[in-house]
Amino acid sequence: MATFVGVDNGTQITVDVTNLPPGMHGIHIHEFGSCNALRDTAGAVTPFGSAGNHFDPAATKMHKGPDGGGHAGDLPMLHVDVNGNGRLAFFNSAVMTSGPNTIVGRSIVIHANPDNYTDTPPGGGSGGRIACGEIGAPTS
Repeated sequence: MATFVGVDNGTQITVDVTNLPPGMHGIHIHEFGSCNALRDTAGAVTPFGSAGNHFDPAATKMHKGPDGGGHAGDLPMLHVDVNGNGRLAFFNSAVMTSGPNTIVGRSIVIHANPDNYTDTPPGGGSGGRIACGEIGAPTS
C-alpha cells in the first residue's frame, strides 16, 4: 500500500509492504500507470515492464537518488525486515499530486536489490521488479 498526500511544495509518501524478501530494496516512481508484464521482440518478459522507466520530467537522464537532482522518481530505499514487512515515510519535493510533475497516472515499483543511486549499472543496480502499484487519482 502506498499513499501520496499533496502538501506545500511536494508530496508526502508512505509505503507499507508485507510478504517481500528481507533486505534493502530500490523503489521508484515509474513513468506509466500500468503494472502489466512486457514482452520484448525476442520474447523475454519483464515483470511490470509496462510501467516504463523511472519518472524523469526534467529529462535529466541521471539516476542520483532522492534529492540528488536526477530523476524525480528516485525514492529512498525501502528496508524490509526478516518477517517480510517494511515501512517507508518521506517527503518528496520533486513530485506533485497535480500539475506538470504529477504522479497521478504513473506507477510505483519496488525492485529486488538495493539501489546505489548511480547510472552504473543502468538504473542503479536495483535489479528486477518485484512489486508494482498504479497511482490513481486522489480521493476526497
